[in-house]
Amino acid sequence: RFDFIISDSFKKRSVECSDSEKNMSQFTLTRITHQVLRAFDLNIFGNEKGEKPMKMFWVIMLSLFLGASGNQQLTNSVEMARISKTLDLALAQGNLIENVDTHSGSHGDGDSLQTWTFADDSLLKQIQADSAWKPFPLTKNLEALLYGVTYDEGLSVTVVGPYVSFSEEQLPRVEHGYYYFVDRQAESEQQNSDEQILERVSYNFSIAIYDTDTDTLYYVETDS
Repeated sequence: RFDFIISDSFKKRSVECSDSEKNMSQFTLTRITHQVLRAFDLNIFGNEKGEKPMKMFWVIMLSLFLGASGNQQLTNSVEMARISKTLDLALAQGNLIENVDTHSGSHGDGDSLQTWTFADDSLLKQIQADSAWKPFPLTKNLEALLYGVTYDEGLSVTVVGPYVSFSEEQLPRVEHGYYYFVDRQAESEQQNSDEQILERVSYNFSIAIYDTDTDTLYYVETDS
């Protein structure tokens, strides 16, 4: 009887643990698969005839491998490929020192921050050759998004932002550098403009900042 009670209790705990691990594994696998798809810009729905491309098989296999192995380095490589494509920069020579992602839920709301350091100014040369990158300082709207802005109007004080969840230790204020902004909620011809970004009730944007004093790249994505 004593053995039966212990066995039954153990079974219950095992089932509960398995359910929890199953949910966590499913979330991790879904997230990694999403990263792989975004990195390689693949169409999972196939062509007009409903034929799915053969390379989807390899995407699924890669996702399973990443999820099963738990190899953070491989996961970081997928993120690097995706962000390299977004910014049109070669990030392979950089050292990823921070990778924080709070995206969760069915809508994928949250923030992410990746930070790279570079041994020289080779990335700066790429940035300076791309007109989409703007020299500092940040606009007031972008400063409000990342750090918050206080407007003292004498009789009243208004604080706008920040709209990301990172501390200034994680995302320090940069004095000299370049920034790249994409409003992913705007029409295609207005994606690099932040003029209307604060007029929304939800935010979907990406901001990259390159600090020329430290040769450090910060990349932020926010979805709400």
